[in-house]
Amino acid sequence: MSRAAKVKETSAQTIKRLEKELEDERLRCLLLNKIVDILDAEHGMSLRKKYIVKEREAFKNWKIMGYELSNEMKASDVVKALNMAVSKRCYSYPCIHPSLR
Repeated sequence: MSRAAKVKETSAQTIKRLEKELEDERLRCLLLNKIVDILDAEHGMSLRKKYIVKEREAFKNWKIMGYELSNEMKASDVVKALNMAVSKRCYSYPCIHPSLR
């Protein structure tokens, strides 16, 4: 191992390195999106996933009925959210209470 590899990064150096990595990834993402746009426009290739649009349409009319905020993912949090949703239910017919997490 070289001497430079043994030296620990300072927090300022870490921030600078991470900012550069973030900018590199942003530029990479822009490039890839531009390539996909060109392939779509000029060659009729449809590379973007269509299910995202369908998924948005499916959830468009959903209403959040129950929730629980937590720093952990415990089953008790899901139960609290479900109980809140059931208590706010304003209809008598059977229904589905999905959990998106």
